[in-house]
Amino acid sequence: MNKLHRILKFKSFAFGAFFLLSANFFHYPLFSEQVYDEHGNLIRSSQWLPGSAKQKEKVALDAEETAEETGESKNTNDSSDTKTDDEKSSERTFTKEQIENSHSSSLGDFLKQKGFFVMTTGAYGSKQELSFKGFTSFCIKVYVDGIYANNPATGEFDWNSIDINSIESIEICEQPGIDSAEFAGCVVYITTSSQNPREEKSMLSTETAISSYESNFFDSIYQNINYIGNSKDFFYKINAAFAYYENEYYKGSSGAINTFNFAHMGTLGFSWNAKASKNFSLYGSDFFAYNQVKAYATGPVLTTGFEDDYTTQNNFCADFKYDNFETTTILSYFYGQIDYLEGYSYSKPVTNVTNTQSVSLRQNMTFKFDNDLPLNLTVSYKEDHSYSSNADRHQIESGISKSWNWDWFTLKPSLVLLAYGGNLGSASTSASFLGTSASSLASSASFSAFSSTSSSTTTTDSTTWDTSGLHTGSWTFAALPRLTFELGEVTVAAYRVFTLPTFNQLYWPTTSYAVGNPELKAETGWATTIAYSKKDFPLFARMTYTYYENKIRWATIEGVLIPQNTSNADFYALTIGYEQKVWQSEKSDSNLTLQADFSLNEARLRETYKQIMWVPEYQSHAAIFFKYKGFQTEIDYAFTSKRYKTNENESFYPAMHLLDASLSYQFNAEFQIYAKGSNLLDQRVVYHDNYYIPSRKWTLGLKFRK
Repeated sequence: MNKLHRILKFKSFAFGAFFLLSANFFHYPLFSEQVYDEHGNLIRSSQWLPGSAKQKEKVALDAEETAEETGESKNTNDSSDTKTDDEKSSERTFTKEQIENSHSSSLGDFLKQKGFFVMTTGAYGSKQELSFKGFTSFCIKVYVDGIYANNPATGEFDWNSIDINSIESIEICEQPGIDSAEFAGCVVYITTSSQNPREEKSMLSTETAISSYESNFFDSIYQNINYIGNSKDFFYKINAAFAYYENEYYKGSSGAINTFNFAHMGTLGFSWNAKASKNFSLYGSDFFAYNQVKAYATGPVLTTGFEDDYTTQNNFCADFKYDNFETTTILSYFYGQIDYLEGYSYSKPVTNVTNTQSVSLRQNMTFKFDNDLPLNLTVSYKEDHSYSSNADRHQIESGISKSWNWDWFTLKPSLVLLAYGGNLGSASTSASFLGTSASSLASSASFSAFSSTSSSTTTTDSTTWDTSGLHTGSWTFAALPRLTFELGEVTVAAYRVFTLPTFNQLYWPTTSYAVGNPELKAETGWATTIAYSKKDFPLFARMTYTYYENKIRWATIEGVLIPQNTSNADFYALTIGYEQKVWQSEKSDSNLTLQADFSLNEARLRETYKQIMWVPEYQSHAAIFFKYKGFQTEIDYAFTSKRYKTNENESFYPAMHLLDASLSYQFNAEFQIYAKGSNLLDQRVVYHDNYYIPSRKWTLGLKFRK
């Protein structure tokens, strides 16, 4: 079977390589673009050979000329993002229109609907973890308006902390840019209105949605309100949302109802953009999120599993342009607090509190030379603090990249330098168990580097604890080179992979069940990728290989959970996709769009060549979007293959087939009503541990815009 498996895997990757190399020659016929005015009259029909530098210049020139001919103002503040278009290499990009059409109430559920593997500890409002092609949630780095937004303590992004209606676009990039020193798997860029304000009049919009699982009748409500103010030189947007979810759903085949997954949530966002002059603008965003009671337990009597979460992120940015020079200065402050409660009673003491804050300052500069060849520089300083362990970490990042274009060929080398150091404070005493330090406890124990779960017992596989990690007052330097080639629409890249351990992994306080390990080393590795994508061509593909070292995993040592650097691993990821608007009628504002993609993900431990636990080998997604006059329907199907429960691959969680569908009707420019069914196949399989996929759910919503 192993031989057959390797043959099938080889054929899959061989097919992917053949597709990537041959797709570049499939689209040589001329493509055309028609530009219409607001009344539907044809202004210009442009043709070019796709992928050439002439094409990019033509598109930019057409956009400027069209703005002049139609009398529209062109937004000059379109490069506030810390990454230029030439640097981005996206797996997927989602627009505001796509987000709105999905009728999702949370960002995590939107990504799950689009085929990404999102594990949850319950239903809406519960903890959500995005696992991307074998890389765990703390490896996934999220930037909101160019600012790093992961919680310094957990290293994860809280997908509930930002209201989905405040998002303008989501971009998932599988190659690192110079603004992201830490990288493994992907970087998620979330853009709000502050970076690129839309050219529109002031507007008020609201959405009300009531939903329920089949076990109860519309016991959950979601409400948001948005106001956009827009004058000649100043734009602002206020977004507020709250949700009350009972989340009483069926779990498993027994018909039992899970009554302990409720959430009471509220978010408030404010974004703005002020154009001081033609060359100078200021913009910023502020987000506040509060999840009063986030419960994610599974038993009939709930004594643990409650959290109170507070999160705020505040960004202030200044952008200056003059001739061929642009500089962007970004100041950000992040604060997060997680209170772990003994039970659903505020009179009981808090068992553990995690308070973290992060302050960062980033400076980005872009120089453009002859033939519009950019040189990008970035320098940033970030300071993280964890109050629960009285520890901190300081990071200084500096990156430089250059781009050379030769008609069909582009070369983009870059180098990021990272310096980081920490101060344990009182964490040196908290990182001990019964008077024994974490490092000595680990080094004196015999344990398996591949133990399966947190409840596993120790075995006889002896491993030596490495004490070359983050020490008190020490500074460590890392050089992260990247190199990218572009040949037409084919991109080939090689880059360094690097992820620092989190505060919880380093300094988790002494408890009867777990303790942190301040001697952890960073996860490192190398990756190479080859990709094909084109804006006006329906097929895209990407193949990536990553060699990963020092993976961090919590293992049980003498009955205590301690994080450790374990086995090295090989990650293979192949994605092939299709997306095309197969029919469109401008007169009736109607279209039909088809999407499909398939991914093969292999994350193999080098010592055993077995799949890493919880990583699905196969994923696929298919979607149909149809719009006819006022009617609109969308159907999404996502498949996730079985996932092994342990690294020994002895047992597994079953495959998942998730089907979502929505139907809406736009009465006029102001009112839209919609109905949505989630998990229509009523899958009740286990995500992980004892957490089940929520059963079938129905939602009714009303949107108003004026």
